[in-house]
Amino acid sequence: MKVREHLIGLIKNNTKINEINISDYEIYLFRNPSKIGHHFYINNEVIYPDFILWVREKDPKNQVIAYIEPHGLIFADLENDAKLNLPDYFKSIGNKINGIKLCAFIVSVTDYDNLSSNTKRNYSKKDLKNKGIVFQKDNNYLNEIFEEIFNLIKK
Repeated sequence: MKVREHLIGLIKNNTKINEINISDYEIYLFRNPSKIGHHFYINNEVIYPDFILWVREKDPKNQVIAYIEPHGLIFADLENDAKLNLPDYFKSIGNKINGIKLCAFIVSVTDYDNLSSNTKRNYSKKDLKNKGIVFQKDNNYLNEIFEEIFNLIKK
């Protein structure tokens, strides 16, 4: 199943995510069009994340915009691939612009066990999660994304 279907299913079919009542939030999911949508310049590359997830409390001052990019990691250069550094980009600018909290996630369509031995030697699964990379084959990857979003809203 694709990331989009997972996101839509999670939002439509659940009343709670990680013990948080999602009816207390407004949740919007947008498909970001390639080459014309919202983009970022990172390491001299233009990045168009595939999805924009906007989550806000009923009180609109507490809101998060999360950029979600499905990406294969089997041949990825975790240090130099601009897309893979999108989550770190937001951390470097303080995760906030004009009062709106920002974050990004890379949803790896490559299972952790299939990453190169060099990548696994340099990065544990926890290290990758701290870099904003979650694995689609993990049943709870969307819960991990929403957990981070809800934590940002509460800050």
